[in-house]
Amino acid sequence: MATSNNGTHTRIERIIVLLDSSRAARVALDAAAELAARQHARLLGLFVENTDLLHSASLPFGREIGFTSGRIRPLSSADMERRLRHQPAEARRLLAAAGRRCAVEWSLQVCRGQVETETLAITTPTDLLVLGRIDWARDTGLRFGQLTVRIATTANCSVMVLGEAPQPVQRPILVLYEEPETGDRALAAAMLMARDTNQALTILLPPSADAREEGLEQAARIWARRHKAAVNFMRLPGADAPILVQALRQTGGRLLILSRASHAVRNPANRSLLDEIASPVVVVP
Repeated sequence: MATSNNGTHTRIERIIVLLDSSRAARVALDAAAELAARQHARLLGLFVENTDLLHSASLPFGREIGFTSGRIRPLSSADMERRLRHQPAEARRLLAAAGRRCAVEWSLQVCRGQVETETLAITTPTDLLVLGRIDWARDTGLRFGQLTVRIATTANCSVMVLGEAPQPVQRPILVLYEEPETGDRALAAAMLMARDTNQALTILLPPSADAREEGLEQAARIWARRHKAAVNFMRLPGADAPILVQALRQTGGRLLILSRASHAVRNPANRSLLDEIASPVVVVP
């Protein structure tokens, strides 16, 4: 979803979902199709034939470990090419079924390259990119958060990272409000996603240490009055990943929305929030 500099929201034009053969991608596809229906947006499935995997398969010492069996097997370029030929057809079948179920317009784009590069190249500011979270480390050799944080913090659109299962829409949406400019954009995105549930937004505020932090609540209240949005407030003892996870559990939050500039997303020293959290997270530009 796109937001302007003054914190107003614009319509989501496309919901883009990154597809592969994993269970996480199916969860992401279901969530993306439902979002497309609620937001009256087009649904685009993106399947990237990963050239890194093809390169690994071409190496003489290439091996793969069965996800369920744990067995080590030789990995060949021919095997990988066969899989890549089959998977887009399966992705199209699943995408068509989701489109029929949710009555949304859909299309599939297949490309070959690196997942991160191809994904970032396709997005525009009026898109919402939906990513599943399981199996990325297995497929890329990276810790989950490394790849996802790069996409979430460099994409020119909002990025939704799903947990293992979608949350009921009746639960509240939480918004981390750390400073007015990025906080207003996060609030605009939250209001856009919450408009069909008629629920108040819960605004998470950092600890109050000085006048600046005290002024954040006032700025958020001004935004809420201007946009006629019902809001609740929750003051946090901090804004790192474990505290945000605890806030979601305490409130029964449906999802968390925050800026990509947030320390909880970008923190290079510790595990990112995207590593820690099971609930969906939306990272806005």
